Amino acid sequence: MNSGSKQNNYDTLNLMVRNPTTLFVHWSISERRINLIEEQFLYEWEKIRKILRLYDITSVNFNGHNAVKTVDIDVSENVNFTFLYNLQPSSSYIIDLGVLLDNNIFFSVLRSNKVVTPFSNSYQPVSNYRWTNNDSSMPEWLDYFSTYTCYSSEE
Repeated sequence: MNSGSKQNNYDTLNLMVRNPTTLFVHWSISERRINLIEEQFLYEWEKIRKILRLYDITSVNFNGHNAVKTVDIDVSENVNFTFLYNLQPSSSYIIDLGVLLDNNIFFSVLRSNKVVTPFSNSYQPVSNYRWTNNDSSMPEWLDYFSTYTCYSSEE
């Protein structure tokens, strides 16, 4: 099974803890969702840059935009799982699978469950990732927008 397969009938993005510093993520994207993305952005699915965006949400009430820090990981075509190594123990994470558009805007397609890595006495800080700290200056309209859904304000 691969991420670009038009034979998938369900959407899922599962994040699992392997050990205090490693997560496992796997996903499946339905033909329906792939068609929606292709129609929305006028690109073939195979030609759109796919990204896993990992959110460190430790000690925050995550609203989709207020992660402590994030990191983007490119997804190769025909891949539907990966391991994420050298993460922080005793931390909370969520991951999105999305597409990176021409103007470097990330569009989330699927969001995972939340996981918490267990405590470890033997953790040695080493990271292969280039984390980006949260920029708290988000546009006002972002409060009314969620993954692939726009809400209106009732004032």
